[in-house]
Amino acid sequence: MEEINMLNFVLCDDNLNIVKKLKEMLEMLFIKNDIDANVGFYTDDPKKVLEYEKNHIVDVLILDINLNSNISGIDLAKEIRKRNKKE
Repeated sequence: MEEINMLNFVLCDDNLNIVKKLKEMLEMLFIKNDIDANVGFYTDDPKKVLEYEKNHIVDVLILDINLNSNISGIDLAKEIRKRNKKE
């Protein structure tokens, strides 16, 4: 039987208060519904997401589209998808 690993969520929004609140809400949902997941990383800096992704498996990304940065949430997702694509 195949072992199922914990899902690793990564959150990024240019408003750190929003991303912290979302992290708390997700963690409560994981516990309440006995979901094997965690928020492994959250930030307001898309560059930090790219750095984190280099050394960690990212199963779920929740990104703001407008990150008030030179990279949008959509571009960030495309970049990570390119680098993380499973064959």
